[in-house]
Amino acid sequence: MAAIVHLVIVAAIMRDNWGGYWWDADFATLAPWLVTLASATRDSLVYFADGLAAFAPWAVVEALSVAMVIAVPFPFLMRLCATAGLTVFVAQALGNYQPGRLTLLLMVITEVVTVLLVLVARPAARQDWRPMSALFTVGATFYFLALSFSPATHPLISENVGVALESAGVLWAIFAKLSLGRAFGLLPADRGIVTRGAYRCVRHPVYLGYFVYHLGYLLANFGLRNLAVFALLYTFQAMRVVREEKLLRRNPEYQAYCRKVRWRFVPLLV
Repeated sequence: MAAIVHLVIVAAIMRDNWGGYWWDADFATLAPWLVTLASATRDSLVYFADGLAAFAPWAVVEALSVAMVIAVPFPFLMRLCATAGLTVFVAQALGNYQPGRLTLLLMVITEVVTVLLVLVARPAARQDWRPMSALFTVGATFYFLALSFSPATHPLISENVGVALESAGVLWAIFAKLSLGRAFGLLPADRGIVTRGAYRCVRHPVYLGYFVYHLGYLLANFGLRNLAVFALLYTFQAMRVVREEKLLRRNPEYQAYCRKVRWRFVPLLV
């Protein structure tokens, strides 16, 4: 609503200043009008992002209340929350975007793809709904809401090197997700044992891709806040891996797969 009001006010100001709407103006007045409109649109997106960020905690509480009252399936609710969180993240990130910051742009694109894959994931045969598993999953999923998107004062690597690392991690993670197909999801679950593609090399190739891609972003956008966020993120990721493997080992197919593929993340290392 704030964004709409803001644009209406801008339109009224432009009408007062130019004595008419843009279609009555010549090209000389059209150019500054477009610049003003672009600025107003950017400011409106920032207002929208700030509003979503402030409203998000209450929205989660209300969504959980509605779910309990009308018995909305929890998997659907998680998908809804993931979409809402992604919307806040994209709006905030783009509000801080500056030309040349490809590391931030790559992060936005990657997180959008991740949430889209979650939305189309097939139902799991077995899923870990324990509170701690849900906590680790939520923390690892919405970590990006705690990141600082401001340019680093003292980056540890150049933007180009960060983009190269991010690109390598993203490409590997995409390859791993394509290998999974619709078996990709959030909570630890058994959606069928996948042994093709990237899963011939390591048992958790998606996490390897995430690590390389996050490393590129962190080093190019270094700060104590971002360092703390990623440290907490990979603590959660480690807990997710432990719980995921514990659930999957109930499946004899996965036990056979573990004997064949010994390495979790990096061949010959770990």
